[in-house]
Amino acid sequence: MKKLDLFLAISLPIFFISAIITLYFFIGFENYNIFYPHIDTRFANDFSIENFDKVEMGMNKAQVKNLLGNPINSGESIGYTDDFIKKEFIFYEKYSTDGKYEISDFAWESFEVYYDIDTLVISKRSIWYYD
Repeated sequence: MKKLDLFLAISLPIFFISAIITLYFFIGFENYNIFYPHIDTRFANDFSIENFDKVEMGMNKAQVKNLLGNPINSGESIGYTDDFIKKEFIFYEKYSTDGKYEISDFAWESFEVYYDIDTLVISKRSIWYYD
C-alpha cells in the first residue's frame, strides 16, 4: 500500500502540471506565450529582429530592404505615427503578421517601418497585438 501512495504522490502533480501546460498551448486565448513569445508571429522571409533594431531614422527604402528583405505587407496611406511627436507618413511596410500557429491563437508582435514622401524612414515600431 505504501508503494501505491508514493506513486500517487509523485505522479498526480506531474499529471496536473502536464495537463495545464498542454491546455495552455492548445487553447491560447490570445495570451502572451512566455515559453515561445513569437509562437503566433509570421515573419517576412529575410527578417530578423536584430536587423530591425539596426534600422535608423533617415534611411531610404533600399537600405531598409538590404537589412530586412521584402515586407509581408506594404502600402501607401496618409496617416500619423504613434510617436510622442506625431509625424506624417505616406508609405508603410510591415514585416510580420498573425497566424503562424494554426492550432490555437496567441498574441503576436508586429514590426513596422514608416516612410515620408521622400521614402526616408521617419518611424519604426514593434507592438504586441492580442486580437
